[in-house]
Amino acid sequence: MVDGLEKTYGDRMDFSQKEYTSEEGAAEIASYDLDTHGMIIIGPDGSTHWKESGHKQELEVVEAQIKQVLGVGKSTSGGG
Repeated sequence: MVDGLEKTYGDRMDFSQKEYTSEEGAAEIASYDLDTHGMIIIGPDGSTHWKESGHKQELEVVEAQIKQVLGVGKSTSGGG
């Protein structure tokens, strides 16, 4: 799933994977209060926008969160 999302959105946001078996990766994963696996979307301000532990992420949910962070679909006009 991540590879496909990175192909679609990689030019607009960074993607990285952390290895929970490494000391550094395990510490970073623990800092987000995740088990040994999960996904995190960090907003442009560095805050955690969305996270989900385990292997239960659904593509549609993750993609919707990515679009929200990127502002995809938001109107930039004054509208009316």
